[in-house]
Amino acid sequence: MRITTTQWWRAVSVLAFLLILGCHSPTLTSSLEFSDATDATDAADASDGSDGADTTSEADAADGASITDGADALDVADGADQADAADGVDATITNASVDLIVDNNRNGVLDLDDPSEDAYENVWNKANGAVFLANIDDDQDTCTEGNKSDYELAECHDAADDEVNGLEDLLDMAPMRIRAWPGAPDDATATLVVEGTGANYVRIFLQEYQNNDLTYEALPQKHSISVEQIREGVNLRIEAKDIVRDADIWDGYITVRLEVRGQSESYGTDSVVLRVSPVMTYHHLLDTEVAYAVAFNFASSLAFIGDLTAALNASSVNAPLYQVGYGDQWAQDYFETGYMSMPGPKGAQHAIRVNFRSANVDNPNNPNNPLRNAGRVVFDLRGPDSAAVQQFDLTHPGQMDSLDSFGNTETIPPYSFKGIDYPLGRSYRGSVPSFYPDESFATMMESQLQQPPVYVDTSWLIVGHVDETATFFPTEQFERGWTVGLNDPQLAWEMLEEQQQAGNGSARLFVGKEWSGGANAEISINAIVNSQQLSAELESSTAEVEGQYLVIKQATGFVDDDLVHIPYLHEKQSGYSVALQPGTANGILLDSQNFAPPEPHGPTIGGADIFKVQLEEELAPHGISVRWTEDWDLYHRLLGEVHCGTNATRQIPDYKWWESGR
Repeated sequence: MRITTTQWWRAVSVLAFLLILGCHSPTLTSSLEFSDATDATDAADASDGSDGADTTSEADAADGASITDGADALDVADGADQADAADGVDATITNASVDLIVDNNRNGVLDLDDPSEDAYENVWNKANGAVFLANIDDDQDTCTEGNKSDYELAECHDAADDEVNGLEDLLDMAPMRIRAWPGAPDDATATLVVEGTGANYVRIFLQEYQNNDLTYEALPQKHSISVEQIREGVNLRIEAKDIVRDADIWDGYITVRLEVRGQSESYGTDSVVLRVSPVMTYHHLLDTEVAYAVAFNFASSLAFIGDLTAALNASSVNAPLYQVGYGDQWAQDYFETGYMSMPGPKGAQHAIRVNFRSANVDNPNNPNNPLRNAGRVVFDLRGPDSAAVQQFDLTHPGQMDSLDSFGNTETIPPYSFKGIDYPLGRSYRGSVPSFYPDESFATMMESQLQQPPVYVDTSWLIVGHVDETATFFPTEQFERGWTVGLNDPQLAWEMLEEQQQAGNGSARLFVGKEWSGGANAEISINAIVNSQQLSAELESSTAEVEGQYLVIKQATGFVDDDLVHIPYLHEKQSGYSVALQPGTANGILLDSQNFAPPEPHGPTIGGADIFKVQLEEELAPHGISVRWTEDWDLYHRLLGEVHCGTNATRQIPDYKWWESGR
């Protein structure tokens, strides 16, 4: 990449945390270098209010005192006293002048004079260790061009080439610096090596300043550095070419080693360990930033979109509704939203949003496009700071394909239990040895390590998704900050029995509704309570839900008194269970105070739907309002609900994943 000096002002406003030191100016430089000393001085004055010409030594001239890009970018502290920066804090440094610097203390700044930047830099743990990103977004929006196959779309991203793809692309790369050694001997040369299995998964760029232009050279795994570069210092950028897919192949860690040698001796070595960010999914304590649904121009879809829009407008989040442009209304199922991040300036996180494509294989014999077509939305969403990930195995048994839909992937909110912290929660999926999702995708999710999975049995459900029976609500009532909303078939039965005994057995459910084949769906309380088939399914579904709940309790320490009971009955179809009534656990939580479940169409007693009244009263102590959403025709009678037809990108949590040490 070549950046001309006329691009400097754009760089100042864009690169909000970019670190690069000026090796060719005797004054401070911005992250993109400057064409002359006057520009450099002006930029330093503008960014930190200091005199841009206050360099005090040869080392300062090479390393700079403090740089920003005009927006409090990654600063570099004064590099005058090189020995102080490394003295006695890192056994990997064999000569204080041979120093490879990364953001070891994770403050979004390369601190040349801070000993913590070198302390234990060859050990990555919860206290220290640099972080970098899989640079798989598309900062120049080039990947939408042409008619690409599933495979070609997945392979197109910023890290697919050895170029810096625009100024914004630099933001997604972590900074590294070889500290200037002005007194390096004439015969000195340096070697920079990426060691171990991780070498194949990363790329390092070297910044050079040629003819008033800034250029970036992609380095081989082992690269030689001249004595002139050693004396001036070298600015580097590092990116990962992919996320971790299988921790047994690459666990996300790399070691970068610097050695400076003369003709007959080694002048010193230094090594640093970095880790690529894992990808995390969102939990329900995080507010919605963007909601997703599919809109059609017919009555049932218009009603659904209208109610969902009203729910969003009633919430505090002011989130837009993105209408997915595919004729597949199950927006929850074919993509899952998440993020990855690394330290940014002033304690911020620099994040890339990540959208997983589902591993649903609809066309196994199609050599170009075997996957569920609507999953291509992840590539539509790809762009600056937004990435797409695809992982699947064509040999995964087709009868289990429904488990690869993301209604079967939820996230238990953060908690601590038995001395173990889960600050970003845990993945929650349906999987048992005889009925399981795509194993390659599961391996990828498990290899992120931050949200260890909790697996429950969903093999008894006709669709097989965890969102059919459970959800999670934020609350201030309990110390953990959340509660479980659980399907309670027994409570639904008792509510109907109570009305029958009160003389309301003729009251009808599902008034004015039809099943998908056109049959009248209306049914009386008496007909339900007197049905032997529904009574048998009540016993079976209650036991199965209890089995799921027991797993949640064992994994989290959740207690029964904190449970939110969500009543609806099940029926048998083709030997499997499915919600007879609209499954009101299967809704979308928009923020901490607004939940949008399906209209229950329960019996109206005393002017009110008794199932509406129950859920509204159940959630009221937690400060949650219920925003009823009509989904019967478009979702319920087709074996789904509101959650199945929606999706959400949520706020990135304040908690920084690297602080877990996991």
